[in-house]
Amino acid sequence: MVAFLFAIFFLCSIFFTACEEPSVNNQNFKIMNWNVQALMDLNIDGSEFSDFSLGEYDRETYRRRIRKVCDVIDDIDAQVDILEEVENSNVLKDMIDMYLGRRGYIYYGSIKEEDSAISIGFISKIKATNIQIHSVKDSRSVLSLDYECLGDTIRILACHGKSQIGGFEQTEEERINLSKTLKRIIDDSEGMNIICVGDFNEDPNINANFQTALYNIDRDNAFFYRNNGSLLLSSSKYNLFKDILYSPQLDNSLNLSKKGTYMYNNTWYNFDLFLLNNYFFDQNSVEYKDFDIYSPQKISTSSGTPYKWESSMLCGISDHFPIYLTIKCNKYE
Repeated sequence: MVAFLFAIFFLCSIFFTACEEPSVNNQNFKIMNWNVQALMDLNIDGSEFSDFSLGEYDRETYRRRIRKVCDVIDDIDAQVDILEEVENSNVLKDMIDMYLGRRGYIYYGSIKEEDSAISIGFISKIKATNIQIHSVKDSRSVLSLDYECLGDTIRILACHGKSQIGGFEQTEEERINLSKTLKRIIDDSEGMNIICVGDFNEDPNINANFQTALYNIDRDNAFFYRNNGSLLLSSSKYNLFKDILYSPQLDNSLNLSKKGTYMYNNTWYNFDLFLLNNYFFDQNSVEYKDFDIYSPQKISTSSGTPYKWESSMLCGISDHFPIYLTIKCNKYE
């Protein structure tokens, strides 16, 4: 069962009516995604990870960690921020109340499975015209957010794939269930500009000898696996149709700041992804502009890897780098 925090949105709606809606014209529409690595609040409500305890994780430590995360969000300065592994909407509200409200962020919310310690959340400067939740068999639900741009709808599908703990092949079915759900939503959203975003816990460059949730169109059996639930990805902006999506991290023509967003056993992985459908490349009112991985020194170790949060030492930020995408949109509402 998915918990959608209606109470939070109700409180927000009161706050919204007290504030003037941000008016943004002749600007780019930027979206950020970041897995903030188990960013927990200070309330023990029984849903936390089994090894989590407050201990020395006190209000000062919590505020310091929130401040560092908000500092990165402020640097990127996106209109919409998707965040994985926040405990709940209380954390998002604290971000806005403590720091980001003064930077124009006023909307927030999250979805969370009943038995989960973490949620998928968002904060934004502009109001979503439509919010939906799509359940995924044996996995985390998808959060759908619609934003209007020059009469077109940009539909953001935020997700967090099943982790590979327990084995990559052994957990792949849950990630394929996610790709099946994304494909269904895309099929039901004909004519819309679709962006799938999140920590997929799978690298699109993977070359496994079995079906994977994300599958490069250039590989053997691509269309066979598409018919069995895989989401097909392309490195080319000009090879897209129906549910075949463009992945900037497959595009070797881009000069990205990092080889990946997450490192494991000294190997870079691109688990954190933006995947775009063909409508962003049809030279219409809404167009893809650019993409990059955000990896400044303040969130990196001396070796250039993400400065992960260490609960035992109460230091660090996250074991993932944020990513951001810019859409060319002369005006959005």
